[in-house]
Amino acid sequence: MKKLYIVTLLSILIGSASAQVAKDIAAVGITNPDTTMNVPANWSDTLKLLVANVGTDTIPMGDTVPVTITLQGFPLNPINFVMSQDLPPLFGLNLLISGIDLTPLNLSDGDTVAICFTVNYAPDGNANNNQYCFTYTIGTNNTSVWDSEMNAFDFFARGKELVFVNRTSPIQVMVTNQLGQIIVNESNFTGNLINLEQTNSGIYIVNTIENGERKTKKVYIK
Repeated sequence: MKKLYIVTLLSILIGSASAQVAKDIAAVGITNPDTTMNVPANWSDTLKLLVANVGTDTIPMGDTVPVTITLQGFPLNPINFVMSQDLPPLFGLNLLISGIDLTPLNLSDGDTVAICFTVNYAPDGNANNNQYCFTYTIGTNNTSVWDSEMNAFDFFARGKELVFVNRTSPIQVMVTNQLGQIIVNESNFTGNLINLEQTNSGIYIVNTIENGERKTKKVYIK
């Protein structure tokens, strides 16, 4: 299976972590396949991983960031991403890995498949946030309202938080569960984080209005 590895830098502020250490690259999430949807058994596409520098020091250009990916617990060959430019604190890194194919797993509708990745950056001073895993259900889907294109990111879920990025003005934010019950209703939100510690795990609907533009997305809260 031929793979092409591409690294791009995202200029996204992601909210500071508590008890920061000097060097700390966190595994933040998977944006493709879409974690709010099922995936087909023959899914073969570019795997999109999001990591972020949540330490206090810049990760310098030229440093190597090894990443290990597992499918159903089976490790793929480690991938060494070489930094093409500096990664400042509180900025994210978009890792694109092509050639990932679920077909050889011979999965059927209703089966599940776990995709995990681990960041093994040698100077990392915090191993507690180095791995991200998500278990997908195999099946077909209706069109999702989730926009998984990295250059269209304006917020994403991280654990029990909503992290807002690329904002230039106050926004209206409403979060509802799948029954339509309002969980959060902010009419003039200017921060970067919304804490959802009191919510149960599941899929939530996030509606935002910024400068008259309305967006609706699904997020999965762990």
